[in-house]
Amino acid sequence: INCDQHTAVLSVDDDFLSYSWSTGDNTKQINISAPGTYYVDVVDTLSSLCQFSDTFDVSFSKTVPPHYICEKR
Repeated sequence: INCDQHTAVLSVDDDFLSYSWSTGDNTKQINISAPGTYYVDVVDTLSSLCQFSDTFDVSFSKTVPPHYICEKR
């Protein structure tokens, strides 16, 4: 994930019994403001024996300020 802003929202599409993010959060989505690798472990609602995980690599682009061209008159 490459973000032009200084924050990003990482979320899980489906509903699960529990969520465990590498940040320590236990919610369906998290807000982040630092680049890095984030992961989430989830437990399925139908069977608590089914667990899944996913990893997100996040980087933030530096916004280049606009350039102004001034002409002599």
